[in-house]
Amino acid sequence: MASDSEQFDDAHGFFQFAALPDSEDDGIFSATRNRKADFDVTKINYTPKIDEDAWYDCSSELDVEDWLTQHAGLDEITFTAQRLYFTKNYQKASTLCKQTVLGFVSMKQKNLRVANMREILEIGAKSAIRIDDLEAIRFFYDWYLRCGGKNPGYNYFRAEVLTSLGQFDNTLSQYVEYLQERRQDATVWELTGKTLIALYQNQRNCNLWLYLALRAFCRSHNIICDCKNWKSMPISVQRKLKQEQNLAASARSALQLLAIDFKDLEDGFRGCESFWELCNKESALGESSLTLFLETCSSETLKVSVEWIFAQLANKNEEGQFAADDTDDENNVEEL
Repeated sequence: MASDSEQFDDAHGFFQFAALPDSEDDGIFSATRNRKADFDVTKINYTPKIDEDAWYDCSSELDVEDWLTQHAGLDEITFTAQRLYFTKNYQKASTLCKQTVLGFVSMKQKNLRVANMREILEIGAKSAIRIDDLEAIRFFYDWYLRCGGKNPGYNYFRAEVLTSLGQFDNTLSQYVEYLQERRQDATVWELTGKTLIALYQNQRNCNLWLYLALRAFCRSHNIICDCKNWKSMPISVQRKLKQEQNLAASARSALQLLAIDFKDLEDGFRGCESFWELCNKESALGESSLTLFLETCSSETLKVSVEWIFAQLANKNEEGQFAADDTDDENNVEEL
């Protein structure tokens, strides 16, 4: 008879593990161990962040530069600035954003992307606009320009800031750059018309500004009416109606500046076709008008913008085009 050692040596493979001492405790056929730890759940003191109001606001504990060095510091600052803006604490939001930008500069973070800084600049600028802080608006706008990038959204934001600074020549230029990429945006055509009215009120030397503004409003109205994507849901219908009413109000302001008497003008706010027919009729411009128009432009930038707008509004069948974004949001802030 073979000895015990010989029997053990002959065991191999799966049976070798089964033959090991104490295998009943650790083998694959053994009962599952109860590994549940015993602890008193009443001693757990945990509140989910989502249930804690303003959990991200560390402004009372850290200065901005120290805050930025924290693992989630930049995200927490962004959340805090957004909350301050939406709760109408515009001064605090603007101050926090300005301190954050200066913190970026002093720390010279090499791994910080332009996209992170751009968001802070936008919140800060919008807050400064709300409180009419021109110095802060210029600060944020200057740094926003350093971020560079080509995107219609950037043009839209720059136009908003430039409007608050009263730089309507440059505002119009930004809207033109936007519309070159998105010609079928009814909202921006309306804003273009409002900017043309502002230029007329600023210079008051030629009614052609008002006629061109009316053409822009008519283009916006045509885009809204031709759009097939409006849903039948009440909220969509209300939104369309509100947009049409605001547009009609803008067109009416241009007509009033032109001192045009139209007895059925009020019907235009109920979608009366005669209102927009009047706008189209009164805003008719010929090629000779463009020559006179360009003579009133005070800068080369304004001339280029007016020529492009004039050409677009003369073409009733212009289709929108959407180009790919060309942005440098992945660049480092230290490269600015």
